[in-house]
Amino acid sequence: MASFDDVFKQMERDTRRARKDKKRNMLTSPILLLVSVLITIPLFVIIYRFVPDVIIDLGQRFRLDHVLTFAIILLTVRLLVYLFRNLVLGGMIALLMVLGANELRGGYGFSRIYVGYMDLVAHVQNTPVKLPFLQNAKMTVRNAAQIRQAVEYQNPVVRTFAVEASQKHFNDPALYRKYGRVVRYFSVFKEINTNWTYVHDPQGENYYASASESVKLMAGDCDDHSTLMAAAIKAIGGEPRVVHTDRHLYPEVKVCHEDEFEEIIYLIKRKLFYKEALGKNIYYHRDSDGYIWLNFDYTDRYPGAPFMEDSVLGILHL
Repeated sequence: MASFDDVFKQMERDTRRARKDKKRNMLTSPILLLVSVLITIPLFVIIYRFVPDVIIDLGQRFRLDHVLTFAIILLTVRLLVYLFRNLVLGGMIALLMVLGANELRGGYGFSRIYVGYMDLVAHVQNTPVKLPFLQNAKMTVRNAAQIRQAVEYQNPVVRTFAVEASQKHFNDPALYRKYGRVVRYFSVFKEINTNWTYVHDPQGENYYASASESVKLMAGDCDDHSTLMAAAIKAIGGEPRVVHTDRHLYPEVKVCHEDEFEEIIYLIKRKLFYKEALGKNIYYHRDSDGYIWLNFDYTDRYPGAPFMEDSVLGILHL
């Protein structure tokens, strides 16, 4: 039979072990939580596309399905990480050592991991919002002949403006090599919309200013803005169209195929319009061939901003 001293010593050992376990858990718990979040983000990007949309209108579109999906994945991952915590911690230490060595050698280290995760976060933070569009993309726009005539993309003044504007804001050769001519389109967007002033037509009349006229004035109403934007984009090899709604006219530009859209979102959200698009959604139309068209209107300071009006009455391809 164990003596009282033996029992007391065993109790002391158990107490010391419990204290050590508590201190270790306090140290490892934040680390395990961080590991769980880092694992959850890429899993969420893969899984959320298969979850039905649950949208609540709280003055702004709130994606309840995103919140619930992320929470369920995080709780599941957190439980698995806790169950295999010793293995996870050992793996993390080995991974940190490898990444640290690669960082010093200029290989795949912490900086590239950071860029990759920022890409994922940018995609998760603002999922693009697809809006319904007309199946018949050849419907006419009111006063289409006047608008076509005003889109003077071959006019030397307009062409010179477009070429200069396409290089003014985002003239990084590396960006152009990676993302192509869409970088030029975004530079034109920024130049026009940064300097554009809205001015009404004469009362009771529709005045369609030519693109060469609007280049000099940088002012006019929605149709003047649309013709200038379309002319400048077309002058540098882009494919614009003008969309007619009940009380508005705005330009759209074909930016990519749907397979490349995530890269364009990253370009907008993280590279070129970070401050302007922070915390905001990218709105788009997809045509029957799978190409993405972004709003180049003056409704906000980034491409793909919310549409002034969602209903579409006609489309004019230029």
